[in-house]
Amino acid sequence: MEIRRQDESLARQFITIRNDIQQLKLQHSKQVYDDMVDDAQWVIAENEEYDSVCDEPRTLDKSPLLTLGITKMNLTERRFSVF
Repeated sequence: MEIRRQDESLARQFITIRNDIQQLKLQHSKQVYDDMVDDAQWVIAENEEYDSVCDEPRTLDKSPLLTLGITKMNLTERRFSVF
């Protein structure tokens, strides 16, 4: 009986640890995604600033998120991805 209780206690601890690891992975993934979006927004803002300064029309990448590998198709998948 004692061994069974110890096994159950260890199983609960392992499940808690696993859930904690999954939460950390999710938080990390969200942070990476937020950083990519922030970088893309910065590039867009910078490009708009240059447009008002330049005399000649500039040909810029209109989709900086695409250069980061984020497309319409995988945007939602990446948002909640866990390694």
